[in-house]
Order: sequence, then structure tokens, then C-alpha cells
Amino acid sequence: MMRVFALLLGMSLAGCASVEPTTIPAPPPAVEPPTAVVRPPVADPVRDEAVIRDLRHQVERLTAQLTDAQRRYATLNEDHRRGEAALRDSQRKVDELQQKLDALLAIDRDTRRRPKPTVK
Repeated sequence: MMRVFALLLGMSLAGCASVEPTTIPAPPPAVEPPTAVVRPPVADPVRDEAVIRDLRHQVERLTAQLTDAQRRYATLNEDHRRGEAALRDSQRKVDELQQKLDALLAIDRDTRRRPKPTVK
């Protein structure tokens, strides 16, 4: 078994030796970007103040919208709570009336099952 492995290894090495080596091309030289002069942004105080004023106006408007939405949410939440309380109260009344109706039906069945007294 060992001889077979050695024979196969020798044949594969001989096959590799018969292949001609290939050359790998060198990478192209790196191109440096041209140096550009970076100028600092020019500050325009009038424009900056206008932008700040616009941003403050947007913040005020969005704050007002948020306050309005919170107020509407609180109102809807209170209405929902009242609706649920009314629903629970109505359900309790329905249950009471159903119990009374069941009691009346039971009384009616009992009275119909009794034999009628005969009058002589």
C-alpha cells in the first residue's frame, strides 16, 4: 500500500515538473491624483441667519404639530376609555336581563307542565 502511494506521488511530481512556469505580470504603477487646493467654505452671515431662522420656524411648526397630535391622542384615549366603560356597563345589564329572562322562561315552563285543575 505504501509503495502504491509513493508511486502515485512520484508520478504527480514528475507531471508537475514537465509543466512550464508562467509569469505573472506586474501590477500597473499607482497613479497619484493631482493635488487640489481645498478652500475653506466662505461664511455668509446673512445667509446663515436666514437658514437658522428657517430652521427655528420649522422646529416651532413641528412642535406645534406634536402638541396638537398629543392633545388629540389624549382626547381619543379618554373617549376610548369611556366607550369601554359604557360597553362593560351594557354587558353587565345584558347579563342581568338574560338571567331574568331565563328565570321567567323557567317559570313559564313550570306553569305549562302543571296539570290544570278541573273546575267542578
